[in-house]
Amino acid sequence: MLALLRAQIRFNAEPHFDRIRARVLYVLVSSDELYPPTLAPGVMAKLRAAGVDATYFMLDSPYGHDSTTPDAARLPR
Repeated sequence: MLALLRAQIRFNAEPHFDRIRARVLYVLVSSDELYPPTLAPGVMAKLRAAGVDATYFMLDSPYGHDSTTPDAARLPR
């Protein structure tokens, strides 16, 4: 967890968006307080401006930031 925290603080992926060649599925969770769904419009606009083929999906879940484990089956394929 400490390594992830350090990476989050030290690395900003935004200047590298134009290097992304894979399709991106950007998932946020309705009850996530760490990365709230209000971030989506800005991030999606920047991805699209960089020419990234990106799709946004909001996972409606009460489990917050940890919801991708119990709700994994509900993620788009």
